[in-house]
Amino acid sequence: MDHSPVALIAGFMFGAVGAGYLVFGRKSEKPIFLAAGLSLWVFAALIAFSTWVFLGLGIVMCVVPFIWRP
Repeated sequence: MDHSPVALIAGFMFGAVGAGYLVFGRKSEKPIFLAAGLSLWVFAALIAFSTWVFLGLGIVMCVVPFIWRP
């Protein structure tokens, strides 16, 4: 991963949002938030892209649980 300050701060923020989604999804029994939280955690820790692709995909994964209604 690009080790620019923006990418490091974004990775921390996406991991924090993922943790919040995991806790919320577990307590409210909403599987979309569980899946989004887990994917944000894995994404923030393991995926290596350019900074702009990293930010774009992270923002999309943060918004998906509010857009997708099963």
